[in-house]
Amino acid sequence: MKNEKKKLPIGIENFEEIQSAGFYYIDKSYLIKELLENWAKVTLFTRPRRFGKSLNMSMLKKFFDINGNKEIFKHLKIAQETRLCEEYMGKYPVISVSLKGINAQTYEKAIEMTVQLIKGEARRFQYLLESSRLTGYDKKAYTALLETDVDEGTLCSSLKVLSELLEKHYGKKVIILIDEYDVPLAKAFERDYYDQMVIFIRNLFEYALKTNDSLKFAVLTGCMRISRESIFTGLNNLKVLSIADVQFDEYFGFTDEEVREMLEYYELSDHYEDIREWYDGYQFGKAEVYCPWDVINYVDTLRADPLAEPKNYWSNTSSNEAVKRFIRESDKVTLRREIERLVAGEVIEKEIHQELTYKEMYQQPASFQAVNDTLEDIFKTLDKVFFSEKKYDELIFTGCGTSLYLAQASAAAFSTYTGIPSKGVPCSELYYFPETYVKEGRNVLILPITRKSYTTEVRMAIDKVRTYPQVTTLAITCDKDSEKYNDYYILSPDTAEDSVIMTRSFTSMLYMAVIMAMYVGGKKDEIAAMKDYAPYSEKVLKEMDELSTKIMNEHKNLNLYIILGQGIYYGVANECMNKMKEMGLSNSEGYYDLEYRHGPMSLVDENTLIVCLSNKACRDGDKALMEQMKSYGATVAVLGGELGDTFDQIADYVYSMDKGWNDMQYSAIIGFIGQLLGYYIADSKNLDADSPRHLTQAIVLK
Repeated sequence: MKNEKKKLPIGIENFEEIQSAGFYYIDKSYLIKELLENWAKVTLFTRPRRFGKSLNMSMLKKFFDINGNKEIFKHLKIAQETRLCEEYMGKYPVISVSLKGINAQTYEKAIEMTVQLIKGEARRFQYLLESSRLTGYDKKAYTALLETDVDEGTLCSSLKVLSELLEKHYGKKVIILIDEYDVPLAKAFERDYYDQMVIFIRNLFEYALKTNDSLKFAVLTGCMRISRESIFTGLNNLKVLSIADVQFDEYFGFTDEEVREMLEYYELSDHYEDIREWYDGYQFGKAEVYCPWDVINYVDTLRADPLAEPKNYWSNTSSNEAVKRFIRESDKVTLRREIERLVAGEVIEKEIHQELTYKEMYQQPASFQAVNDTLEDIFKTLDKVFFSEKKYDELIFTGCGTSLYLAQASAAAFSTYTGIPSKGVPCSELYYFPETYVKEGRNVLILPITRKSYTTEVRMAIDKVRTYPQVTTLAITCDKDSEKYNDYYILSPDTAEDSVIMTRSFTSMLYMAVIMAMYVGGKKDEIAAMKDYAPYSEKVLKEMDELSTKIMNEHKNLNLYIILGQGIYYGVANECMNKMKEMGLSNSEGYYDLEYRHGPMSLVDENTLIVCLSNKACRDGDKALMEQMKSYGATVAVLGGELGDTFDQIADYVYSMDKGWNDMQYSAIIGFIGQLLGYYIADSKNLDADSPRHLTQAIVLK
């Protein structure tokens, strides 16, 4: 009887082979239905290894492929969806690659392997050489994909080119499937060529998934969400489905019902409790799932030896070097203790923040330290600009969006410390009305502030004002290319985000601008006082994170967010407003403290949050204003340096920084509150903070 049972598909990832050869198969074909009904341009599934990712990708390929075998689906659940099958089954050209084999000691070898991989996939479509719909130029482009000696540029665009050719041949857009997308990055990390591989994968994916008009949709799988260097930067059509998501939660791994059915089929139901105890250790979304690799292997063992004891089949199926290295290199005692607790069989609870933006917020202390490490270079440039023969009658700081608010704050710092009249203006204003700001006979220093030097308005404004002989430009930037477009530049090192949202670039450039103002104003002692800015900012960041979480958890009714600030804090308040708009799509506004009383306060009610960034010079006015806002029903939070007990009886939330610094010194960190509130507002609305609506890293007008 047992000999008549179906074979178990141990190590088989080819869907057609499993169906054609009669292997036991747990039907996951409704994944296709859910994928089409919950459609996204690019979908990324992250799951542990040996949970059926490659088999599911093989299933998708066979279902959609225009040259696929429809017969292998006729006994599966998806065949019941007649309309869906008629519309989609066998109707699309499919490009399918697995990056699992890109396992090389060097970057050069990894590229060679990728060339062979793309070449192998391209060979499946040799009929393109005979296509009447392709031109000679098209066929030449296809032939280039079959060459062994392919340059990196051609390799990066290969999937896009192949997509375009297939669409031209079939008259249908292309489906792209990329399995184990993270393997080359994991191997590169182990072997110290990670930075090179990140750039390559980012370019490959950008061509294939972002700028590809021939793409119908794409599905990617992997074990990890690679986010620190963000190979998905700017890909606002990406839907990430991790183990925390409810959608698709039961399509990777075996459910309890599926395990029971398998055991019943093989007449092994009396082993259910052992299997549940050993292999039911995962929760994906709301589904409790078993590890398929363990279950299949143990059932196979039991068929030969009914007395066999359960064992761990999964743990040695791949390298754990990334995890080992993380633990080894971590200097955090807490982490090591938590790992020890897990090994000992205890339970720890952790909140997961997989978003890139959130992680980059926590890189801000390191960015401050990077600025401190390059002070001598900054000072050398300032000596050339400010302490040469040329003297400036006026300083014009300019930027767009977040960089404009940086310009406002930086102008306040320079006016205070140097005595040189300074103002912050939008790049568009400087471009359209340069004569308003550049007067004959007055030497003007224009200071563009940019994350990306190619933002349209920045380039237009700087190119125009540099035609005036009395203008000198000094860029404050995260982009080394700013050197090409300015007389001088000061680079904020290692601070440009991979995410769309500006966080660490804002704070690091503001920190740098304040130091610049102090240096030019002869306040080197105040610069020296900030030598431990990085560790103190880390403390503030964590505490403001807790504060932001508390505010949002305790006040779920909020629909209006007002941020107030005077002096340098006005620019910071505007940036806080901007973060809440970008991430949380919220009704948020920034104002001067007392200016808010003149009209806008008419909107205040019990659904309003007032965040006051209190400058030391404004305490009495802020106190009176917050009392007034509370009387209107608003929730009030006050943040500042050395607040004492001024607001304890008035505000709902008070956060006081205690380093004994002045407001200029606190300015780069007090704005953490806006970033974090923006993030948690987005979270409360189920918005993706990494993909703000309509935005990219640099706004380029077409």
